Amino acid sequence: MGKHLGRFLAIVATSVFIYQTANAASLVGKVIDVNDGDEITIFNLNRPVRIRLIGIDAPEKDQVFGPNARQHLADLVLEKVVVVEYSGIGEHGSLIGRVLLNDTDISAQMVRDGAAWFEPNHSHLSDTQREIYFESEQAARREKRGLWQSENPVAPWEFVKAEELKRNAVTSTPAATTQTVKHGSASAELTSLGLVRTNTGAVAKPQSALVEDEEDWGPVGTLATSWHPLKPTGESFSVLVPSSGKQKTKAIAVGNQTINVNYFMGRDGYTLFFLMWTTGPNQEQSNDQALKAGLAGIYKGMDSAFQKAGVGRFDCEPLSDKNISSGGFVGREFDLSACPLRGIARVYTRVVGGNRQMYVGATFYNEVEGNASKFMNSFRITPEKSSKQSSSAGTN
Repeated sequence: MGKHLGRFLAIVATSVFIYQTANAASLVGKVIDVNDGDEITIFNLNRPVRIRLIGIDAPEKDQVFGPNARQHLADLVLEKVVVVEYSGIGEHGSLIGRVLLNDTDISAQMVRDGAAWFEPNHSHLSDTQREIYFESEQAARREKRGLWQSENPVAPWEFVKAEELKRNAVTSTPAATTQTVKHGSASAELTSLGLVRTNTGAVAKPQSALVEDEEDWGPVGTLATSWHPLKPTGESFSVLVPSSGKQKTKAIAVGNQTINVNYFMGRDGYTLFFLMWTTGPNQEQSNDQALKAGLAGIYKGMDSAFQKAGVGRFDCEPLSDKNISSGGFVGREFDLSACPLRGIARVYTRVVGGNRQMYVGATFYNEVEGNASKFMNSFRITPEKSSKQSSSAGTN
């Protein structure tokens, strides 16, 4: 799973700001690629941004009509400037958005032309959009447009499920060997997350293998030889981190702005440590909404990593939370011990000069041990050098 966790904190950071600007944010860009029948790439602020079209599901690339769907979407938008009203995060960190070309809703157009299915369970759709997409599909069915020319077209989600069942059938034949995962055993399905609890409560430990981005975490199971305080210049927090971890900065697009997201990731044995700090547009969100955004970002990042590693979904709700507000920041600590991988998270936020400042930290582990507690207890707000505090910070 390690090769997928390298993107974890970028997903967390993007999720934080998408959550805050939901239903209100948009960006403009030229379509430079059509990935498949429901995903495009636009060029915005000198960087490519992948967009998953909201509310639709096109046939898979290796499914009947899959290539036709991709070509139809390309005919509609490729090399054209579109507006994207985004409201969430999709797979691989893509933005989920309503794509508009000269006020034409491209999702509705794809469904109306019989090039995609309406995805009724999409959580980001408004009631009006659901009605439009539903009626568009019904019209395409009646007129036998596109994929509806087939007598019994297979929905993409059913096609994916059937393909997965075929693969599972192959791997479960007598020629294939299975092994019960026990505490302390190795699992070829996992590469570097360190620990994933199974339904039986056992713990799968990964094989020690260096993969993409693995150098950012350090080899699986390796104990950190030393720890040091991390206090970034100009920031208002400090924390103790393993010296073997890595600190990086990534630029992400938020609306019409580009913000720098700073993050640290490290490992000590089988315990993982994450930090993210950034300042971006506030969009008049409350502190409570921002705190929820920080926690939602962690869930998004972990869920993406779990799915790419093929170990299920990261479905989680905190058992409890407590107020850790300090130094003008509103803060919460969340108990994530009931999650598929147990952990603790802290989120701090405040508004400064109209911008939202966010600090997010989390640790995930098998059993609570000294270094997990040391990391989380040391992650705290430091006193301001100036006596001035943000008038916007509060406890709403």
